[in-house]
Amino acid sequence: MIWRSGKVSRLSLVFLAVVGLIIVAVVESTRSLMPQPYFEEKLAAARLSKQMFAAIKSYQGKRIAASHSDPYATGLIGDQFTPITTSRGNLEAKLSTVNPNIAAALVDQLRSSGVKNGDYVAIGMTGSYPALNITALAACQVLGVVPVIITSVGSSMWGATDPDFTWLDMEKQLSEKQVLNFRSTAASIGGRYDNGANITEEGRELILSAIERNGVRLIYKPSLQSSIDERMKIFRNSLPPGKEYALYINIGGGVASIGAEENLTVFPLGITRVIPDFNFPVRGVMVRFLASGVPVLNLSDIPLLIENYNFPRYPFPIPSVPSGDVFFKMRYNLPLTAVLLAFYLVLVFVVIRLEMHRIFFSLRKKQT
Repeated sequence: MIWRSGKVSRLSLVFLAVVGLIIVAVVESTRSLMPQPYFEEKLAAARLSKQMFAAIKSYQGKRIAASHSDPYATGLIGDQFTPITTSRGNLEAKLSTVNPNIAAALVDQLRSSGVKNGDYVAIGMTGSYPALNITALAACQVLGVVPVIITSVGSSMWGATDPDFTWLDMEKQLSEKQVLNFRSTAASIGGRYDNGANITEEGRELILSAIERNGVRLIYKPSLQSSIDERMKIFRNSLPPGKEYALYINIGGGVASIGAEENLTVFPLGITRVIPDFNFPVRGVMVRFLASGVPVLNLSDIPLLIENYNFPRYPFPIPSVPSGDVFFKMRYNLPLTAVLLAFYLVLVFVVIRLEMHRIFFSLRKKQT
């Protein structure tokens, strides 16, 4: 009863609190940044993306100026409305992709999928996210992955909407600058039914002109189903003998790639290996690859991609390389923390025992 009835003095509690704060300060001060897996590959991909961003900006030169939609005049954010604008877009999402460090996240995704040097991957991309296209291709290039690319040239708002500088033109410039080793194998107009049914005749002609001047094979079919069939045929015929695709990458929301907008509700961001149990209205290229046993990397939910990797939303200024949790994690010195915790527990025990001992004997003296 005596041991439970005594109270520890304020002086002892203050002493324990001060020591505890000192220990917390020591533990916090000994934290260190630890490189994440595949650090060197991530760094190389981010640096290559930064170089490609600079090449696009340099080529655009005086043709572009800083604006609300493109505050750093990158040339990677287009006008909201042009003849080749196919659909609505999210400006915040477009701005968020102008971050070269996203290439490191895509290295992370590719490595997680099991893709390795020399593997072939099929890619379906659009003009809607030129910066994301660049980071994906940079990741492939650094990892030694060989992409076979089919592009839908049309773009949603604030993408590669300049008829004179479409995504295909960007590819060509990057190739001529010798910073990008790949270009699209084939291209379609994009938009509704993948043949531009929702844009004007002028817009369709401008896209067809862009495809022709860049020397890319045209996919121009009367129906969405026939366009999907043609894409699958091109992907198959582009493989060397004995090779198979290790992955299909969907970037954005090209209708021939996804099949129908509803399909994206069952395809989460990232890697999918098993075809979802879903009544697909149209089985696009993404679904067909998955049904044939090829994993899919879906990069359509840009806000979630930014959130998952803790990247800044619509960054201003553009982040430096390297930056972000994808490169480093703050780690505590666990051995030191364990030792200090043990020391503190012993200290607390000793101080309380000493206090109990003092109280016990002071009570005995009063009784005598």
